Amino acid sequence: MPEAKDFTVLVCEDEKAMQEALAMKFGLTGFQVETADNGQIALDKMREKKPSILMLDIIMPVKDGLTVLTEMSADDQLKDIPVILLTNLNEPNKIMEALTLGAKDYVVKADWNIDDIVKKVKDKLGIPS
Repeated sequence: MPEAKDFTVLVCEDEKAMQEALAMKFGLTGFQVETADNGQIALDKMREKKPSILMLDIIMPVKDGLTVLTEMSADDQLKDIPVILLTNLNEPNKIMEALTLGAKDYVVKADWNIDDIVKKVKDKLGIPS
């Protein structure tokens, strides 16, 4: 049975407090954790050490989340990494675009607490809660 310690979560979030809270929670839950504060760093880290799942903000500096998704879908090494978008943006057209580009789920930060986000990641990875 898979356990959190067998998986790496890459948290790509430019809001430092949110990034640190997510990294701490995933770490305390047993996951290996990597962080990035912009889309280019996330792409570089994914190519260096393929994470099990990517938590991806949409609005970020350097490369935004939709650009990251576009580049991932064109890269054989990255296209199979599951992505959960984590954002404050709640626009139906952006949701549809993200899902079309391959995101597995879309979470509006204000609508979820951090325990729910960890549970969603576990569900996506097949880890019992």
